[in-house]
Amino acid sequence: MTRLVLSTCFAAFTLLAVPAIATAAPANACALLSEAEAGKLAGAPLAETAKHDVKPAAENGNDSESSCGHFPKGYHIDTADGPPNSGVLVELHVFPAADDAKRFYDGVLRMHTQMQGGPGGGSVVMPVKGLGEGAYLLPTVLPNSTSKISTMTFLKGSVVASIQVWTKTGSADAIARGAAAQVLPRLH
Repeated sequence: MTRLVLSTCFAAFTLLAVPAIATAAPANACALLSEAEAGKLAGAPLAETAKHDVKPAAENGNDSESSCGHFPKGYHIDTADGPPNSGVLVELHVFPAADDAKRFYDGVLRMHTQMQGGPGGGSVVMPVKGLGEGAYLLPTVLPNSTSKISTMTFLKGSVVASIQVWTKTGSADAIARGAAAQVLPRLH
């Protein structure tokens, strides 16, 4: 459910990007953070991997999207009734040019800023230094849930990256920062 919300929000802003020439091969989100690395960051075994890729096309603003989520054994994000006990989802949007990525990023930031104080009242965009251009955290509180959720979003050249973390123990913000610190230098 949460992935659906995040992906739907990103998809809505994909259409804002100006179509351009085709981009290079899409980045592979699963190559940027392994199952073992995600599990170590989350402090829990994450045995299920969910992958999703969308090829660039004029209809999606030439956005080459790749996502990779790591979740506890038996948890399937597409069919789950609620958030996982722990999980790390890396989502990349690769555009033909940095200007296209910046427009997309600006739209996502606007949306996240407008969501502040929404359901649960705890969502506040928090700028983060040293983890990519314009990096920010968006902690989210879901009504009737004990899961802590945080999303780190940042820009690097023609790539917009988002790392969403779920945890019932520990700090979702710290896990998201740790994942971003591993993902950022692996982006090219």
